[in-house]
Amino acid sequence: MAVLLTSRAGRPKRDAVDVVRTRIWFQVVKSRSNLPSAHAIEALIDGPWASRGADGISRPRKWYAYEAGRRSPTSVKGKRDAVADAEARFAGTARWYHHAIWRALKGERFSVQTLDEALRSLDSAVIGILYKVDDQAEGEHLRQRFLTQDDVHALVGLGSFDALAAVILLAVQSEMHGLPQLREWVLTLMERSNPSWRISRS
Repeated sequence: MAVLLTSRAGRPKRDAVDVVRTRIWFQVVKSRSNLPSAHAIEALIDGPWASRGADGISRPRKWYAYEAGRRSPTSVKGKRDAVADAEARFAGTARWYHHAIWRALKGERFSVQTLDEALRSLDSAVIGILYKVDDQAEGEHLRQRFLTQDDVHALVGLGSFDALAAVILLAVQSEMHGLPQLREWVLTLMERSNPSWRISRS
């Protein structure tokens, strides 16, 4: 279920996940660019398309809104896409905006196939815990392991964004396949790692 945040009068409320998603993506772009501010990023990426006042002076504001999470990039056919524009200059940044974790946090429904694809999109350290090579299949075919509590502990121990995503996706998987023990391991470890991550057990 989406969590909406209050907004200015007359404006639709912002989804809390979209706010966090946009702010994290912005910080990744800023870090990769080594630029000091949203103004500098907008000047570099948008160039002549940057916002200008009636006096013709450039006063960028779109990327300030991204930094604060007040606005999120949109992908509309025929129009410029800030995520794609940033990716063209700083490869790897788009992955943070399109990461599977956001779909899970928004409560979107996964099929068995799309959930497996989401897990396989995570980094190699996470894949090494979640999957093993299937010796019965031709080539390097990966099969998800039957996870133990130690495996879930190992994921949390990685301390990475993708590890957090894996834990959340495993909670989704436990609900999908009716695996109450896996769900309990995942939720308990999340709570112990960071109390603010508590998720309803109902």
